[in-house]
Order: sequence, then structure tokens, then C-alpha cells
Amino acid sequence: LGGDSSFRSVVALQDFSDTGRGLCARERIEMEDTILEIPAEKILSALNFRFSPLFHLIPSDFFPSWVFSGTIEDDTNDEGYHPYLQTHLYQVLHNPFMATILLLMYERFNTGSYWKEMISLMPSMEDSILFWSDDELQSLVGSSLDPSYVIMKNKKCAQVYLDCLAPIFKYHADLFPPDMQSIDNFKWALTSLWSRGYMLDDNDEFPGLVPFADMFNHYPSEAKEYVAVYNLDSCTNSFKVIAKRSYDIGDQVFSTYGHKSNDEWLVDYGFVFRNNPVKDVRIKHPSLHPSDAFYKEKLKILSSHGDNVYAAPENKVAKFSYLRIFFFDETEMEQFPNCTTLADVDSCSPFNLGISFRNERMVYEYVLDFMNSITRPKEEREKLKRELEALEACTELPLTDQKRKMCLIFITEEQRALDELVEQYSKQLETIVTECKN
Repeated sequence: LGGDSSFRSVVALQDFSDTGRGLCARERIEMEDTILEIPAEKILSALNFRFSPLFHLIPSDFFPSWVFSGTIEDDTNDEGYHPYLQTHLYQVLHNPFMATILLLMYERFNTGSYWKEMISLMPSMEDSILFWSDDELQSLVGSSLDPSYVIMKNKKCAQVYLDCLAPIFKYHADLFPPDMQSIDNFKWALTSLWSRGYMLDDNDEFPGLVPFADMFNHYPSEAKEYVAVYNLDSCTNSFKVIAKRSYDIGDQVFSTYGHKSNDEWLVDYGFVFRNNPVKDVRIKHPSLHPSDAFYKEKLKILSSHGDNVYAAPENKVAKFSYLRIFFFDETEMEQFPNCTTLADVDSCSPFNLGISFRNERMVYEYVLDFMNSITRPKEEREKLKRELEALEACTELPLTDQKRKMCLIFITEEQRALDELVEQYSKQLETIVTECKN
């Protein structure tokens, strides 16, 4: 942080046996103490584009007003016709997320970067399974994270690159060094921002990489417990992390990345948890077929709202909106405009007169069929358990074996969750079938 006197911290970097590198308390920390305070201008974000050489190379008319002010505000000066409006560069720079991606891609290869120290501490290749080889992905065959899902995610990443960034590099080749233009560099920047970034505004539109703050490890807990909170303080123009529990000297100081299932941790962050309190299981969704009577209408709804499907324990609302819409009939299609978001569809059931028993039965039958298809026999589970125990007994593992170990933990935890969910959903389906007969 360049010796900046406005930087304040009561934590230091340390390697921990269970979580790897993290932050430990240098002094006693009480609840509501400020753990970390970073000047806002040190954050790698589209808001700080003005600290990059790119800011001086790109004509100023391409930039939104918040780039010049460095503050989050409405683009009131950017409304209406603009001569560059239809250009890819203009559109990317006016999208805070994509603008930050472009900035990170560029600064990674800028030897005199304003954020050089922070970038130098980041892994050269993030741990996301988007970077795994086909052979490494084979460890996930037969799980909810089948390699086909990872291939699909990679295709989506490639499409974003081709649609948004490739045209910029083509028409503005003089602005961007060849090394930074690769799709691998895009995936690195994307997964870095996914796994290390903080949202700097209440609307979750402005992401940023905060020096030092990206070193907090996640604290998993049964409840949605907050061990620390953060905010961009407009009064002090700084990013603050505030403690929500006390720490003794030498304790590891945690943050919370969110309440996520192991497949989300593995895909977006490159790690998994034993005894993860979130026991949701991803359900592979069916693909719409052009023969569906409402193919175009359903495709439009689903493509704009996402396709994640999750089975969840009884104390949570399952994410079944995609499946419910997939199985909608004419009556339900007419009713959908009353559901403004997919959360509305998730909360529907025949018991609150939201959808039909026919639809609910088809959804539960599909979910159960999928969960049964990835439930492994006892003999196979025992074999995988022994392999995992052998890997955990090793103090040092090659990278390939580390990935295999993560996959085995993921599969083991998923099987435990499936045991509970299959029993739960079987009982619920019996109730639905009975109601259908009535």
C-alpha cells in the first residue's frame, strides 16, 4: 500500500495448518473494532480506472461520469444519444463489472501498475475448476458437478469473451498488449473477481479487489453468522472491515463469503468444506425442446432469469423455478406474469394455490430421479472413503492429488446430503401424489 498513512490494520498475514494463508490478530480485537481500513483509491475497481494508463489512452468520451469522479453515482450525464453508444468499448466501460475485468486483465501485464503489489500476490492461475484439465474433471463424473456442467460454464465464459472483449481487442489492438488479450487471461480475471472481490455498493453493481482484504478466509457456520462486515465509507472515503466478534492475539480473523453449497465453493472459489452447513444439491436441469407448445415463451423467461436448480433441506426454500416453468401448462403460463421474479415461482406450491399438483408432482419426480441417479452404492462409498483417508494422511500432495482430494470431499459430503434429501423428498412426493388423487 505504498506506506500510505491512511491504511490501518490490526491483522497480519500468517499461514495456518487448516486453512492455508490467512490473517491473524496482531492485538486484541473487540466486537465493532475496525479490523482494516483501506483508502478507496487503492481498490482495483472501475471506479479507479483513472489510475491506469488505459484511462489516458482511451478517449474520454468513452467513459461514464463515475470514472471521473471516482464515486458511485447515477450516470445522469451519460443518458441519451452518444456517438460511441453502439461500440463494444463504450458498452464494456459503462458496465462496472466488465470494466473492472478489462482493467484487471490490462494491469496484470502492466509492469508499472498502480496495483502491482496486490496483483503479484494473487495466484497466476485461480483454483476454479474452470481451469482443470479433462482428466482432472473425470473425478467428478457421476456427481451433481458432472464435467458436462463445467464444459457448459466454460462455453458461457467463452461466449462473454467473444461477444464483449474480442471485438474491442480487434478494433483497438493498439491499446492492448497481445499478452493480455487471451481468453485464459479473461478467465483468470473473471474467477479472481468472483472469488476475491467485494461489492462496493448496495445494488451489487460495482465490484472491486481490495488490497489485503482479499486475504480473509471464509468462516463456515450453521447460522448465517457474520464474523465481520465491510462497507465503503463515503465520509472517510475508505473501505472498512468491522469485527462482529472478539479475537485474541494470534487468532485467525475471518470474514464471510456467503452461505453457499459445496458445488458453488468448488466452481467459484476452488475449495470445498467438510460438514458444510449448506446441504443443498445442484439438480441438472432438462433442456427445453422446440416441440414444447410454449417453447419461445419459456425460453425467453428462463434465459433472462437463470437456470440454477437446487434441492434443499426442509428449513429452506428449494430453487425449483426453472423446473416449474419447464413443466408449466397453458393455465400456468397465463398466470406467470403475476410472478415478477423467479423467487415468486420458488415460493409457489399447490398448497398456497400457486401452481397445480400436476406440476408439483412432475417437479418432485424429476428431482428424485436425478438424486437417485447420483446416489452411490455403499461399496463404492467405502472405497472412496478409504482413498480420501489415504490422501488426507499425506502431508504434501502434488497438485493433481490435491484436486482429487477436493473431489472426494465434495462427493462424500454430497452423498451425505443426498441420504437426507432423498428421504425428505420421497415423503413429500407421497403427499403430493395423495393430493393429486384427491
